Amino acid sequence: MRPLPATCSIVQAIELGATYALAAAYGGIHYDTFRTWMNSKPAFSEAVKKAEGKAAVKWLAKIEAAANDNWQAIDEVRADLESSRVFFATGPGSRRVR
Repeated sequence: MRPLPATCSIVQAIELGATYALAAAYGGIHYDTFRTWMNSKPAFSEAVKKAEGKAAVKWLAKIEAAANDNWQAIDEVRADLESSRVFFATGPGSRRVR
């Protein structure tokens, strides 16, 4: 069975660091549907978890590079953080809720 386009979009968004709510919106589904899929579709749930891990490792690698006094990495992390403020949002619906 081929994955639905929505699931591919959702996984891609999470790989970039989007919250579950934002990834669901990007995939064109309601957050409640996302939660239902996470609980009822093991393959989808695993893909989301893998994407979330990939995003975390990407951010940790950038932080590690910046910590080594590489001014270019520091500027890259700063630019990424500025362009991805949504990743760190704290408003309702923007947190990763399990």
